[in-house]
Amino acid sequence: MAIEEQPWLTEGEDKREAVKAMFGDIAPSYDLLNSLMCFRLHHRWRRLAVARLDLKPGDSALDICSGTGDFLFPLLDAVGAEGRAEGIDFCRPMLDKAQEKLGDRAVLTEGDACALPYQDNQFDGAAIGWGLRNVPDQPEAISEAFRVLKPGARFVCLDMTTPGNNLQGRAAKFMFHK
Repeated sequence: MAIEEQPWLTEGEDKREAVKAMFGDIAPSYDLLNSLMCFRLHHRWRRLAVARLDLKPGDSALDICSGTGDFLFPLLDAVGAEGRAEGIDFCRPMLDKAQEKLGDRAVLTEGDACALPYQDNQFDGAAIGWGLRNVPDQPEAISEAFRVLKPGARFVCLDMTTPGNNLQGRAAKFMFHK
């Protein structure tokens, strides 16, 4: 696989554009692929992560690198009908997929995790799932997440790595690259 086909090996603006193009291409099949790669456990992992945010009904939550919106479902459950959950992603085809699934239950914004279009201290919790590795400047994205959080609010980040076990590691690499 050439570097051009591996957006995670690029940096800066090249990474931003390569990742956006890759996710635009895979948006129609992303949910299926995601479920296959982790045996549908990602839904459970998201619920557990949202529980760590300690959100209450009426709170506000932000899903950064929202993709197809799967983090928004447990966030919406946590903040209840009185609360607000928003998703932001820089890839319009992924947000279009999220809109299909969520309808008008959450606000979806096209934007960059490294330059969030929100004022300081806006949210009671924020989450990012399998997205931090794809941003061109991880420290900036984390700084932006904390900037938009209210004092004392929590941030969770879910991601995965290649298992250390040799057999599992080879299987994971095969799944990831195919």
